[in-house]
Amino acid sequence: MHDLLPAWLIRESRAFDGYMIDYLPDGVMLRLPDGTAVSLPGPAPQVDGGGIPAADQSTLHDALTAIVATHGRREVILRPNPTMLLEREVILPTAAEHSLDHVLVYEMDRLTPFAAADVVFGARIMRRDMAAGRLHVCLSLVPTAALGGLLPVLRSAGMEPLALEILRPGPGPLHLSLTQRRSMAQRRARHLLTGAAAICGGLAVVALVLPFALQSVAYARLDRRMASVRAPALAATRIRQDIQGEAAGRNLIRAEQQRLGNPLVILGALTTALSDDTYLTDLSLQQGRLLISGQSHATTAVIQAMNADPVFMAPSFAAPVTRSSDRGYSQFSIQATVGKR
Repeated sequence: MHDLLPAWLIRESRAFDGYMIDYLPDGVMLRLPDGTAVSLPGPAPQVDGGGIPAADQSTLHDALTAIVATHGRREVILRPNPTMLLEREVILPTAAEHSLDHVLVYEMDRLTPFAAADVVFGARIMRRDMAAGRLHVCLSLVPTAALGGLLPVLRSAGMEPLALEILRPGPGPLHLSLTQRRSMAQRRARHLLTGAAAICGGLAVVALVLPFALQSVAYARLDRRMASVRAPALAATRIRQDIQGEAAGRNLIRAEQQRLGNPLVILGALTTALSDDTYLTDLSLQQGRLLISGQSHATTAVIQAMNADPVFMAPSFAAPVTRSSDRGYSQFSIQATVGKR
């Protein structure tokens, strides 16, 4: 039974003997197979997902090349900042289950703000609603921009990225494969090239040896092939129509987010702007108007931090600031217009 497993599954089921790279906010750390930790040169990941500057890429490449020269070429598991992981529930027709990855690749730019080529993703079936004909899927993805251009630096240094490992509470770390889809695409391309070469050779024989007799046979084979792919093509068309039927509401939500601002971006900007001694007790966002209430030791610092962020425009106090006598906190209420980033 072990010999019947795919090669990539056998490889990932063994104890991992490659390099582990933590790409976290406090720096880049490489762990050798023996557990030794090596701090790598280069900046920590940026909050906005910015890439590694060219000068730092060169320095990082030289450090990785030296490690490969000492410890050999090995595969790499990359552990990015867990905050880079994005997850959402996706509802698809049950017919999409048999080719789930292909459907998600085709629909990625509609389901997320990213193209399929710009993310590393995985999918897990949450539940099947057979009565409604719907499949509830948990889509997990990490934008490649969040990796700061680290993947091509690793490959050029002789380290092959195998997967992303995102640490999270619960059942265990989440693994997003970087090689399975690439190997599938390579095998598919080889099969297509082999089939194309065989078809060209057959057509050459038909044209040179039996141009008339074999021509009718070739037409018959073509008709049978077209008949065999007609049913899958019709099924794919139905899937597309079902998905488009549910897209109007999502498109409306996306348009409103573009007009009034993305709530995730607004929450991220607030988290960055507010200091550790500031606590929010209320937050509302209506028609591009943001109203927050909370407590802080320095309310003027809160409004100054919001004023420095382009997401918030014209922040001002919506009510008088009141000071609490027990712990030194001040009660504040701030309003601002939310801009698009």
